[in-house]
Amino acid sequence: MWSPAALLGAALLCSTPLAALSPDGASIGEGLRHTELRASTPEADSEVEGPVEEILLAFTTSVQAPLSRITVFGPDGGTLASGPIGHPSEEEQDHLRIALQQPANSGSYRVEWRAMAPDGHLVEGTFEFSVIGAEVDPEEEMPEEMPEVTPPAVQEEPLPPADPEASPPPPTREAEGLPTGTGVRWLQLIASVLLLGAVGVRFGVLPPLGRKGALSEVRSRMRNGLWRYGWVAAVLLLVALPLRLRDQLGLIGDGIGWNEASFLLFQTGWGAGWFLQLFVGVLAVVGLVLAAPRGLDDRGWSVLAVAALLLPLVPALQGHAWGAEEARAFAVPSLYLHVAGAGLWLGGLALLILVGLPALKATPTSSEELGNPPSVTPPLARLVNAFSRLALIAVGIVVVTGSLNSWILVGGPQAVFGTDYGRTLLLKLGLVAVAFTLGFYNWRKVRPRLAKDPDPGALRIPASVEAVFGIVILLVTAILVASPPP
Repeated sequence: MWSPAALLGAALLCSTPLAALSPDGASIGEGLRHTELRASTPEADSEVEGPVEEILLAFTTSVQAPLSRITVFGPDGGTLASGPIGHPSEEEQDHLRIALQQPANSGSYRVEWRAMAPDGHLVEGTFEFSVIGAEVDPEEEMPEEMPEVTPPAVQEEPLPPADPEASPPPPTREAEGLPTGTGVRWLQLIASVLLLGAVGVRFGVLPPLGRKGALSEVRSRMRNGLWRYGWVAAVLLLVALPLRLRDQLGLIGDGIGWNEASFLLFQTGWGAGWFLQLFVGVLAVVGLVLAAPRGLDDRGWSVLAVAALLLPLVPALQGHAWGAEEARAFAVPSLYLHVAGAGLWLGGLALLILVGLPALKATPTSSEELGNPPSVTPPLARLVNAFSRLALIAVGIVVVTGSLNSWILVGGPQAVFGTDYGRTLLLKLGLVAVAFTLGFYNWRKVRPRLAKDPDPGALRIPASVEAVFGIVILLVTAILVASPPP
């Protein structure tokens, strides 16, 4: 169902990480910074003269202090500081500061930090430093009168003496698997794709079939099926809201209270996306109610179209595009169009299989019943041709915006092949290339055959395989958006 231009677009998309490089090997988007630690006071692996009374961290972007954490461990493994933290000043939103509960004297110390980026993603790390020359005042060290101390009983097997200079071992952490909330993000993406696909098929595929004649029954059955899947999408969008909030608060850590939750919801881009998804879900329910019975009322579909137009803004507010502060003005629109294009392509393809083919099968549409000569284009071919026009536009949008998004987020080849984000991106691009290849096969081989032999089986198998790849692509995307960019 694709043209040769779409196949060329697939090649462009798969080569995006390399195309994002300038001739000298530097990243064109090198100036677009992502949240990471750029400096600390004391510096990592340094020896400083003590005592040390505070820890100061500097990041490459602004960070959200109420949702960040800093913990400092002393030589004996005890905690010297765990909060509260804040910005040194209103102008230094890219700094975090924490005061130690007691000064850090001679010994080795470990700092564990977790910072919430502007896009709601968590970045974390650890470093160590040593304090030298911080001696206790002799007058305070030895009191005038030493109290009598009863010597302890001799143990048969005395414990080895503790090394005061030894740094405590890092805390044991469970093996990391998929990023937190991947399953919920996957369901949210599926819901978005279904709603976008339903609206796209309703306004981009059904009108070319004609409003009168035998195909009017096919249109009616398809609108009914699209309406039902619209309900599935709306329910999933609303159900995902409390689950997404739970996962996001879980990223911050234990002891989360109303202050942190209210800050997340009312003062961050992530919270704006959360409320927008709530609004879209409610608006979709209103549209579906207005479209009843059987999804035939155009007023309801107009409301659903508004909900679908707003929906791609949600991942734009909660994803890496919002975190690219220096490029936000074009990163957010690019991701918006990318999500919209993917929804029209994958959602439209899925609903073509789930709704279009059953509607044709349930409606007798032979050439005699249509009242047309045998040379008329069969209804199945007309349906596929109408979807192909929509899909070509969607694929073009996906290719262009996918290239731009990679230009923003991906650095050089080392970032592509040497980071988890880059390897996940390569996996996604490989799956997209396979799906595009299947789409080209459907356009080049299957579509012409349907004009002569309108057998739904000839389309169902390759289109279903393409749709399955689309579902896997959404899963990999859910993992990708939860991973920090290189």
